[in-house]
Amino acid sequence: MMYLRDGTTAAVFVSCLLLFIADNPVKTCTCPEVTEHEQFCSAENLVQLTVLEEIEPESEDDSVSSEFYQYKVQIDKVFKSSKGLTVQAGIDFQTPREAKLCFLHLYTGRQYLLEVDYYNDVLSANACSWIRRTDHAPASVPKLSVDEYRKTCDVKTETMIE
Repeated sequence: MMYLRDGTTAAVFVSCLLLFIADNPVKTCTCPEVTEHEQFCSAENLVQLTVLEEIEPESEDDSVSSEFYQYKVQIDKVFKSSKGLTVQAGIDFQTPREAKLCFLHLYTGRQYLLEVDYYNDVLSANACSWIRRTDHAPASVPKLSVDEYRKTCDVKTETMIE
């Protein structure tokens, strides 16, 4: 039998460790398995945006800045919106920094097509949001045909904007 320094057995230690792990499961990001088409059709707010700048955290103590990447973005096109989104610049945008929250990091000057949420004048998205970089896409990535997706979505026409 194996003993630890204080005389307890390794079996007791392992048992306690397993109980701790069972009570404190590791939280991970789990996205639903859907196709681009399904994500497009089910999105409430779908926009093409350009990242104008990434905003650095003001201090280490700022809990919002430490949990989220902060950006200023420009909405270039609104394809669908249940929240009244319009083409505009200087919008606050945030994405989670932690893997368990499905982190997503965007790059200044790049353009993305993604599903967003809009609350208190702030856009947000995470890795589960439907996303495609729309600038400098490699030739192997097929071009997105918004019109093709629209034709096959079972949604009300008035929610589709362009």
